[in-house]
Amino acid sequence: MSLRLRPLWSSDGSRIFVQAGYDTGGLEPTWRSLAYRIDATTGAAFVLDDRVLDESMQLEFSPDGSRGVFSNFYPYTAPMTRIDFASHTLRAIGDGYAPRWSHDGLRIAFTGEVYDMTSTGLRYYEPLYVMNADGSNVRRLTISRTDNHAYTAAQWSRDNVHVLANRRDYLDPSLTVPRFGLRIVNADTRSLRSLPEGYAEPGAWYER
Repeated sequence: MSLRLRPLWSSDGSRIFVQAGYDTGGLEPTWRSLAYRIDATTGAAFVLDDRVLDESMQLEFSPDGSRGVFSNFYPYTAPMTRIDFASHTLRAIGDGYAPRWSHDGLRIAFTGEVYDMTSTGLRYYEPLYVMNADGSNVRRLTISRTDNHAYTAAQWSRDNVHVLANRRDYLDPSLTVPRFGLRIVNADTRSLRSLPEGYAEPGAWYER
């Protein structure tokens, strides 16, 4: 399996950051991840990072392309790791998936999971969280405790305060028919505003 993931433009439009990866090895394959910085004018590519991981991980670049977060490809919680491309150092920053950097590179929104024992039984849901870029000051943003609800961040606002998020629930007891709604969450106050039904892809918030 080989993948090329969503590219990220630099704020000045001069560079593009992109990850490529593929399975490698024999009976127990590993994952080779390559991170590139591409000159948007010449197309010249520079390798920011080249490493072999135990499993496939996607890389979410910081807005300036100096750092990234490795996280699970699939929509469930797993360990996340921050990488600094200058030093090639790795740092564990907790468990989650779908990390999204704020535009100033200071905070990361991500999805976590909660198993909640109530008087009616066990509930499982996936709240939206925010943390500092170094993994500190983790705070839960969404307070819903509805079983099988999940919030995933699509993009931050330009002022680095609000997060456009998808909320997923299901239309059937077998959890096979998802329904999506849009929310805007204030990362400072946790206030939440409902938008029409729909789904926003990562990066899907345009502001002049």
